[in-house]
Amino acid sequence: MRISELARESGTSVATIKYYLREGLLAPGERVNAREASYGQGHVRRLRLIRAMVEVLGASIEQVRKILRAADDADRDPLLAMSEATAALPSVNVPAASDSRVRELLARIGFERIVRSQDANADAVVERLSAAIDFCENLGVPMDEDQLKVYADAAFEMAESDFARMPEGEDAVAFAVLGTVSREPVLLAMRRAAHQEVGHRAASGLKESGARSFGE
Repeated sequence: MRISELARESGTSVATIKYYLREGLLAPGERVNAREASYGQGHVRRLRLIRAMVEVLGASIEQVRKILRAADDADRDPLLAMSEATAALPSVNVPAASDSRVRELLARIGFERIVRSQDANADAVVERLSAAIDFCENLGVPMDEDQLKVYADAAFEMAESDFARMPEGEDAVAFAVLGTVSREPVLLAMRRAAHQEVGHRAASGLKESGARSFGE
């Protein structure tokens, strides 16, 4: 397909496609003549992935570049690739933090290995988590250790489920990276849906309790 068809099928403007080509995020098409190139379904999938990272996750071009680089390196250890992708994901816009008190707390609720790790990606994740916890505290809605433990337990259960579904072989790296990226919005949306559901259940319980009291 020509670039105009690629734009139509992927929902991306021609100007944006050319920008991604210049930035090296999208592989060049097969040259047809001096002025035109042909593109395939692989380009469509790549553009949809880039759009999702930019438009849904709010990733910058540099963050997209790091994530794609990790996904494209089939020779990498999938776990290291996943770690690199996680570190590259955009986060709440709060300053990085490395409070020793928070790091000790994280170690107590199950993150002791990454807290003590010398890996730069692990450090970035810990600092981001520390910053998020500090952010809550500074807004006057702190999370105590019991609540953080609930979040940690749920996060570990999800992580173990993700790892259990990771394929073996040449698709492992891409699956690890893209799974990490694509499931972030699902997690956030599901938490918000759960808040709505629990709120409706609580409201229904209060109405039923009130109706019983009135009947008595």
